[in-house]
Amino acid sequence: MKKIISAILVIISIFTLVSCTKYAPQKSTKEESETVLTLTYSGIKYEIPYEVYRTFFLNRRSEIDGGDLSVWTGEKKAEYIAKIDAVIIPEIAEIYATFHLCYESGIDIYSKIVEESIEDYIEASVEGGALDGMIIEGYNGDYKAYLEGLKKLNMNYSVQKLLFRYAVCTALLNTYYKDKNGEGNTPKFTREDVRAFYESEETVRVIYNFFDRSTPLNEEINTDARIERMREGLLERAGDENAVATYIISETSLTEDVRDGMIISKYSHDTIYYSELVNEALLLGMHEVSEPIKLTSGAVEGVYLLYKTDKSSEHFDRCYSDIESAYVSDLIGRRLADIKTALTASTVKSDALLSRDYSAIGMN
Repeated sequence: MKKIISAILVIISIFTLVSCTKYAPQKSTKEESETVLTLTYSGIKYEIPYEVYRTFFLNRRSEIDGGDLSVWTGEKKAEYIAKIDAVIIPEIAEIYATFHLCYESGIDIYSKIVEESIEDYIEASVEGGALDGMIIEGYNGDYKAYLEGLKKLNMNYSVQKLLFRYAVCTALLNTYYKDKNGEGNTPKFTREDVRAFYESEETVRVIYNFFDRSTPLNEEINTDARIERMREGLLERAGDENAVATYIISETSLTEDVRDGMIISKYSHDTIYYSELVNEALLLGMHEVSEPIKLTSGAVEGVYLLYKTDKSSEHFDRCYSDIESAYVSDLIGRRLADIKTALTASTVKSDALLSRDYSAIGMN
C-alpha cells in the first residue's frame, strides 16, 4: 500500500489486503467495517473500524461496569464511557503506533513476509502445533470451531488478523532496532548500555509460569484450584531459585529455559496484553511470588505466576541475547509511548459511535 506524505492527511486502511490463504478469510459486515475513531499522527490519519473498538470495549467492560449493563444507559453513562475510553483508546493507539513506527523505519506492514507470517499464525491457531517457540492448542483443524472461539474472545476474523499483524510487526521492529543499532532512526547502544539497563532497579528478572486458558481444554486443565496449588508450591520454595524452576518444570510442559527467567521493565512489554503483568512484576519484592495475574485481552487468555529472583554477572553473560532483546524492546517501547500518547490525544469519535447504545454492544 502506498503511503503519500504531503501537506494533506493520508488515510491508511488496515483491512484492504486480500491474499490466497488455506482458510478462507471472513468478510466483516458493513457495520463492523464502519469507522468509529480517527487517530492522527505526523500528518497520517488512522481510521479505526467498529469491530476493533468493539473487541477492546467488550474485553474491558466488566472492569468498568462491574457487570451492571444499566450504567451504559443511566444518568452517568457519559462518565462510564469516558472511563472505558481512557483504558481502551490508548490500547488501540498502541497498535497503530507500532504500525507508524514501522513506517518510519521503512518496514512494510503488508510485505510478503508479514502476510505469510500471519497465515502461519492462523494455520497454527486452527490446527494446533508449535510456532515461534509456542505450543498452540488449536482446534484440530476445525475452522468453524476456530471462528466460534474468536467470537468468545469478542473478536472476528479481521480483528484477529489485525492483532497477528501487530505481533509480527512488533517482532520485525525488534529485529530492525537490534540489527541496525544506530543506523537510520535507531539509537546506538553498546553492551555496557545493556548491562546498565539490566542492573537498573527499574528492571526485574522473574521466573514465571503461564497457564493458558485460550481453549476449552486448557481452561479445564488450568483451573483456579490448580493455579493456587502451584502458587503454594512456589511459596514453599521461595528463596531457592533452582528449586522454584525445577518445580515449575516438573509440574508443567515447560522446558529448562524456565531457569533463564524473563527480564521486565516499564517499556519492555506492550500495554495491550501485558500492562498488569509489568505493573505486578515491578512491585514484587525479592524472592516474592505474585498473586495470579489474569490476562484477558484479545487473543491472550490465561494466568501468570511470577517469582522475582536475583540478577547476576553469570546470568547476564549466559542470557545476553535475551537481555539485549529486552533492552531493545524497552527502547522501542519508549518511542511507541510518545507516538501512542499523541495518537490518543488526537482521537475523534464518529457521530455513529457518539450516539450508539453502549449497553447493546455485543457479538452478533
